[in-house]
Amino acid sequence: LGPGGPAIPAPITTTWLTTNPRPHSWPDLIDHLTPGPTIAIQRAIHDPLLEPPVPRSNGTLHRLVFTSCGYVGFHSRLDLLPDLGTPPVRERNPHLVRRAQELEPVMMSSTDRLLGRIHPIFSQEERECLQGAFDLRTGWGWGQEAERKCHGRFDPLEDDEWMAGMGRFSGELRD
Repeated sequence: LGPGGPAIPAPITTTWLTTNPRPHSWPDLIDHLTPGPTIAIQRAIHDPLLEPPVPRSNGTLHRLVFTSCGYVGFHSRLDLLPDLGTPPVRERNPHLVRRAQELEPVMMSSTDRLLGRIHPIFSQEERECLQGAFDLRTGWGWGQEAERKCHGRFDPLEDDEWMAGMGRFSGELRD
């Protein structure tokens, strides 16, 4: 329409508006537990052609708080992480590779197959859903919060973890 006519709605550009979250993922779990609007309600808000779902009972849950939550993977058949997205491949810092090799003889190690590892990143779809549908923050951010988590230093970078915190989310959901 011409100038002054009704606004044309923006095209849907995020997958969470058209695709259900992967079963048992954080967005799926949060959608089942949230005391606030579900993904279906958010979709109806963004698309006036959709009929809003009947709100479900929250029971006595009025608030959910998440602090640096994410996925943990295991070096076993229980590992569900391969389909969560992977960090971009990059060349490792030669200084840090040499340092890790020098320290390896004195570092603790484990052969426990159930010893978890923190997954360093979310898939783009999950990040969009956490941010768009639930207004949760992903990553550690910059400034005081990141400094506090890194003890005022660059510990993650010194350990060659250049994406530290990118697989974490925080925030609060209320009814």
